[in-house]
Amino acid sequence: MSAVTPAEDTIYAVGLLHSGGFDDWEALDDQNKEILEFCDKAGIEAKQYLPHYRTKEEWIHHFGEKWSIFQERKAKFDPKFILSPGQRIFYKD
Repeated sequence: MSAVTPAEDTIYAVGLLHSGGFDDWEALDDQNKEILEFCDKAGIEAKQYLPHYRTKEEWIHHFGEKWSIFQERKAKFDPKFILSPGQRIFYKD
């Protein structure tokens, strides 16, 4: 399992369930980004349940000390990089 949790003794799971329409998704997305930025600046380690990162470096930061384990599993179970190409984590050379 590749789930990532903060390296803390006590972990809180927080779910923000917004109600919105088709046209206001950007405002909700911006609000989520603000919350994550606040946590980062305040030193609160937060992990997204369904993250969407744009770079491999962001994924490495997300997985933290579990990155090497994640890489090993990817190499073992998906050596041809067929699964999850849209995640932008691994690329075929």
